[in-house]
Amino acid sequence: MNRLILVRHGGSTANRDSAKPIHDALEAWSKDIELLKTLRASQLQMPECMTDRQQDIWEPLFAIADSIGGGVPELARKAAQALCDNDDELGYGAAQLAAIRKIIGDLDRIMSADLINGPWDADALPSRLMEDEEPNHKKLGRWLSKLIQSYGEPGKCVLVNER
Repeated sequence: MNRLILVRHGGSTANRDSAKPIHDALEAWSKDIELLKTLRASQLQMPECMTDRQQDIWEPLFAIADSIGGGVPELARKAAQALCDNDDELGYGAAQLAAIRKIIGDLDRIMSADLINGPWDADALPSRLMEDEEPNHKKLGRWLSKLIQSYGEPGKCVLVNER
């Protein structure tokens, strides 16, 4: 599987011309046989706070940082720790589900309005859904339904507004 970073730029010729030297340098760098051997042979030390998935994501970046040397490897690991430090080791979706589970507790049923207001009140929603002053039940209900359905079979999740 390839990992890539997509860099979008405006379609103007000036932008393409200014990006050309960077493109050429990266292309030459990526074809350096000795560098490729060094990257493949690297034995990396991962920060302990990282989950397996985070380690998979950061591994190529650490290998590149280690090949550069100097203070870069330490800087890369400090950045990874700051970005990936997980007390609960839950991924984003799992953390959202954990917050929802806490709201539901031992209840067999919950009204959809309560299921939406709970994460809103607990500030446990993605920031893009917290932009309004009051919960947008339609938008939050759609997001919540998609989140829950992504963890199970479609059609097994039913949100009902009983108010």
